[in-house]
Amino acid sequence: MRKHIQIIAGILLLLASNAMMGQDKASELVNNLSKSLKKHKNTEVIFTYQSPGSSEAKDGQVFLQNDAYKIILEEQHTISDGNLIWTYLVEEEEMYISKVDENSDSPVQLFTDLEKESTPKLKGTDANGNTVIELYDNRGNSMDITLKFDKKGDLKRLEMQYEEGTLVFNITDIKFDLDFEDGFFAFDEKAYPNVDIIDMR
Repeated sequence: MRKHIQIIAGILLLLASNAMMGQDKASELVNNLSKSLKKHKNTEVIFTYQSPGSSEAKDGQVFLQNDAYKIILEEQHTISDGNLIWTYLVEEEEMYISKVDENSDSPVQLFTDLEKESTPKLKGTDANGNTVIELYDNRGNSMDITLKFDKKGDLKRLEMQYEEGTLVFNITDIKFDLDFEDGFFAFDEKAYPNVDIIDMR
């Protein structure tokens, strides 16, 4: 699940670039979101997510600031200051510490991959009046990622198709220009008093 949530963060970074090209309306929606994201110093995304085969929606948050990020899920917290990654498994009460390297699937690295490989294509309107855009790679193959924008042009839903079903993110809110305290993107032992630390550096 950690990688899935990092993918949504990566897609938001992707939408903040000027690299995406597509049909006029798809490009217009993406570019409007791009302009909104680019003029702000950081981003918080509040959402619910539903795993394939599950009828239960859970709450989540993603915080982004340059190379740093924090991903808060009910079952897992992932924090990175751009140099280290702390992964907390809630049920196991275990905190794994690792270095950021070329194999780390950070939002920034996912952004780099998506930026090179994706193209948005307009697919029409769903039953709720949302504009549907699908992402394709540069060879014209579907990436099984669908974005849905409401009538105001706000990103509201993201769907990722897998063999076992659809992973769904519903965007509740996107906030900008928050004031993060020092150490916000780092492991705070006081916030995890009973955690077993497993240092994998």
